[in-house]
Amino acid sequence: MKNRFSFIIVCLLILSFVLSSCVSVNNTINAPDTNNNGSNIGSTDDTIPEPEPEPEPEPEPEPEPEPEPEPEPEPEPEPEPEPEPEPEPEPEPEPEPEPEDQNKYPEPTTTPEGFGLVPESAAVDKSYFDDAAFIGDSISLKLKTYCLNGSLGKAHFFTVGSFSTVNALKPVSSDSTHPSYQGTKMLAEDCVAACGAKKVYIMLGMNDLYYGIDATIKRYKTLISRILEKSPDAEIFVQAMTPMRKDSRVWGSKLNNTNIRKYNAALLEMCKENSWYFIDIQSIMWDEAGEQMRLDYCSDAGSGKMGIHMSTKGCKAWVEYLLTHTVDFSETDEETDNEVDTDTETDTENNTENGET
Repeated sequence: MKNRFSFIIVCLLILSFVLSSCVSVNNTINAPDTNNNGSNIGSTDDTIPEPEPEPEPEPEPEPEPEPEPEPEPEPEPEPEPEPEPEPEPEPEPEPEPEPEDQNKYPEPTTTPEGFGLVPESAAVDKSYFDDAAFIGDSISLKLKTYCLNGSLGKAHFFTVGSFSTVNALKPVSSDSTHPSYQGTKMLAEDCVAACGAKKVYIMLGMNDLYYGIDATIKRYKTLISRILEKSPDAEIFVQAMTPMRKDSRVWGSKLNNTNIRKYNAALLEMCKENSWYFIDIQSIMWDEAGEQMRLDYCSDAGSGKMGIHMSTKGCKAWVEYLLTHTVDFSETDEETDNEVDTDTETDTENNTENGET
């Protein structure tokens, strides 16, 4: 009996040990992994942790809306086309001049011969030109610049580049070549009338000889007639055309020194026929050989250059020539006054004889 009881107790101890081992193993199997949360392995905490919720996926960013295309600018309305200007009627071609007789125009001389050529005289005061007007092209334009210091008194200058007897007779327009008076473009004859000039000095030809000598003389007469129509008391002084350099780039079959001499001779004859005065300024502009303009009187000498315009020295010589080649109109005025007085006396005598008082 005692041995059986001891056997039972041993069996109960063994069973208790086995059960205890099973519980330990079970706890070990069911224990959570605590490596990542700081807990010790083998913890006897029977609480099974709830699984952590999976993180919600981040919402994908909404795609940015495509920018709306900028509206295309409305096309500007096309300007209405300007009406095309009516074409100017083409000038009728001038008849071809007949071949000129080489001996038709005598060489001008500096020796006074007959009416027209103004001889040398005592130098006058520059105030002589206070009532004078100068008409010309770019040659005279150089003289105008030189006389800004009053070398020719208060003379008016109606000069413009490329001026000629051709465009002098054309009407004034926005693109025409005409001189101006007090800022207003005018016909040459209107400029003279507006300033009240009593002496009119004209030099034209450098832009005319392409048309021939005869045609130029004809237009010259027309221009002077128009001037005298509006200024009947004006005295006309025609200045000779000045020579050019032989290497001038505008030298040609018509514009050359041979034709310039012929043209000046024709101008002298024109003045004699019409009781106008001729100023032979070209006579002092030739070189010693008489073949071309003096080099020191030319401002644009040299191959390929114009070779026609005056230097300061040339303009000085020009002014000195004008001051020593004048006409004294005071004697003419006295003669006119005497004629009026004589006529008055005669009328008085006749009235007395007829019993009139």
